[in-house]
Amino acid sequence: MAELPEVFAADDSQERQGVFDLMPVDDLYLGHIKKSEIKKTKAKTGLRLNMQVEIDESRDAGDKYKGRLVFIGLNIKNPSNQCEAISKKELASICDAVGVEEIEDSEELHETSFGFKLRIEVDADGMYDDKNVIKQYITEADYDEAVKAGK
Repeated sequence: MAELPEVFAADDSQERQGVFDLMPVDDLYLGHIKKSEIKKTKAKTGLRLNMQVEIDESRDAGDKYKGRLVFIGLNIKNPSNQCEAISKKELASICDAVGVEEIEDSEELHETSFGFKLRIEVDADGMYDDKNVIKQYITEADYDEAVKAGK
């Protein structure tokens, strides 16, 4: 149990914003990896690298999405060679974007800014809400150049 410092009344709070509302896919974002962990896959047959990317700013919306999180899940060890290859390709793109050639620990990717574009992943089963996922990674310098050029 955790006692709050004062009584909280939800009705008195500011207007509720959808924390999980989809963000625009036609924007360019700047962010950094805030947290990462290795976990066993759901089937317990492989390893998954889960990362949280915190948004610092967006080209078109400025600070509107600052602090929002986008999640990355990479199957770095998997019985499916194709699944593993796709994840390793994405990890290589992340490393390129943060300027790291090789890593031994995912923490080596933390706190280094990089740019990215989003796409929407639709839940085919309808069990979950659609969500934003990263579709492209770019360096911070490329992000800055795109912002200056208005692209």
